[in-house]
Amino acid sequence: MTELLLLLCIAGTGLGLARKLKLPAIPFWISGGLIAGQLDWSVKTTHLEQLLEMGLIFLVFASGMELNPSRFKHQWSIVWRVSFLQFSILVGIGWLVAFGLGFTPREACYPAVAMGTSSTLLAIRLLIQGRKMYEPFARMVIGVLLIQDLLMILLVVVLVKSNLGLLATIKGLGGTIVLGAIAWFVRQYFWTFFLRKFDSDEESFLLILLSTMFLFVSASFYFDLPLIVGAFFGGLSLSSFPIQGLAKGVMTSLSDFFFALFFTALGLYAGIPLSIYYWLQAAVFAGIVVIVTPILVALIAERAGLTARHAIEGGILLAQTSEFALVLGLAGHLSESGLPVERISQIALLSVMTMTITPVLSNDRVTHWLLRFHPFRNRHAVNSEWKNHVLVLGFGSAGDYVIQPFIERGDLVVVVDEDPAVVAKLQAKGKVTAIRGDGADRALLDQLHARKSRVILASMRRTEEAAGVLKYVDGAAPVFARVFEPEDGERIQSLGGIPILNSMASSEAFMSWYQTIGQDICNSRK
Repeated sequence: MTELLLLLCIAGTGLGLARKLKLPAIPFWISGGLIAGQLDWSVKTTHLEQLLEMGLIFLVFASGMELNPSRFKHQWSIVWRVSFLQFSILVGIGWLVAFGLGFTPREACYPAVAMGTSSTLLAIRLLIQGRKMYEPFARMVIGVLLIQDLLMILLVVVLVKSNLGLLATIKGLGGTIVLGAIAWFVRQYFWTFFLRKFDSDEESFLLILLSTMFLFVSASFYFDLPLIVGAFFGGLSLSSFPIQGLAKGVMTSLSDFFFALFFTALGLYAGIPLSIYYWLQAAVFAGIVVIVTPILVALIAERAGLTARHAIEGGILLAQTSEFALVLGLAGHLSESGLPVERISQIALLSVMTMTITPVLSNDRVTHWLLRFHPFRNRHAVNSEWKNHVLVLGFGSAGDYVIQPFIERGDLVVVVDEDPAVVAKLQAKGKVTAIRGDGADRALLDQLHARKSRVILASMRRTEEAAGVLKYVDGAAPVFARVFEPEDGERIQSLGGIPILNSMASSEAFMSWYQTIGQDICNSRK
């Protein structure tokens, strides 16, 4: 009980600091454990290992629950390219750097794998906080995280089984595939049947979820696999809609409790490396992750079809190490190979550094600053002398209705959209000028003479993008902006724009009203 009380005090303090500084709690939990490990408190290692094991089950279970493959089913091409190229290139660079810094070939694999994978929990939470979960780059990020987590699960199996011979490794991989197939079946069929047939209260539903988790963990024991394999696939079986939302609603508080215990116990278990050389090595690894990952992911994602801005945003979100790297290091320490505890401390330090830096960099200001250095940003430059034109930023599902009155009046309509299929369809019709690009990009707005337009219709996903357009135009042209929440509408109105609530924009009555407004604007500006 003494160990548990100590961990809860450290975790509570860390959570308070994280909320005060508006940063993720994970780095504070790990740091608190690392610092507490130097105070020479009498903590039994066996008790810590038991807490680590229980926290690990909930951590991996929750990570699997976050990863819904349906979200990126239309972006498999981008997901596969980014996943494997990011993983292979960064692991290769990390291994060479670690080996050059004095690691043995086997030890160098651990920081290398850590640098090639990203944190599922942190990336998902940053997407939710920024209200970006349904952006194209967010779907790409979720897909990359799923592939990387699956790779980490396979690596843990190979690591644990490799000392027992080739046959044991093959059996372990076979058991992993069988568990994955069971999880897929449960995800596709069982929960749909369950939701139709049973109406349970919240407490009973929580017990069913916990039973699912421990049944999968028991299955991993049956197949002689590490327990995290069953925990991950148990969570993945709950990742479909609508069971995911229901499960997260009742599991969040319990999961957060065990997250705090796990990361704090891990820091306390590993301790702070006393040599400054270990700190410098961790700093070198963190620098590679924070600098190389955004550049690499942005280049791959843009070539695969994302816009430059979304590719950079995705790269920044992936620029931190995965919590699975900590799991892999812990598994290596407890295996027969016996990874030194100082190396686990380095991986923990690497996680603290990158998980603290990424939230600071993950904002529109940094993204727009990085766009200034993009070498191919203006490769599709628009040369025009347009004025009094209608500028549509983001076509949307109602785009045809919106632009029709302007086309009937003979106005020049310029549409900017990120979707190549939408642009190709509009170009084929030939009634409007369609350009593939980022409507929030100031360089593109300059080329399109946005300040000289008759009206700007901003149908963007994020209020920040429409706000950026309003700041750029600065009252030179009227801006209609689609918003999703009343408070977003107030912000648009305060900047001089005309907000249109999405609920209103979806109704047939609004379409009729909007066409009338469009005609009035044309009459007043001609």
